[in-house]
Amino acid sequence: ENRELRQAARMVVELGRLRVDLTREHVHEAVLRSQLRETEHVVEAQAAHMIEQQTLNDAEVQAALNALREREELHEQALDRLAREKQLATREQEGIDKIR
Repeated sequence: ENRELRQAARMVVELGRLRVDLTREHVHEAVLRSQLRETEHVVEAQAAHMIEQQTLNDAEVQAALNALREREELHEQALDRLAREKQLATREQEGIDKIR
């Protein structure tokens, strides 16, 4: 009978240990889930920031390309104007030469 009581007491103690271990595991799992949610929020925020940054970078690249095209157009217009002025100056010089 004593032996059975001791065995029953050991079983109760072991059951208590198992419950403590299980509770520890549940707490650990809850902590891990919380850390996972926090990490997911951080990653989502970083991804949103990267998308926003990429959008800004794309807009900056587009603005730079537009500015470059405008400069090229202005350069072409200036070259055309110089060519016309040169033709006009050449004709004027030819006219002056004819008068002489």
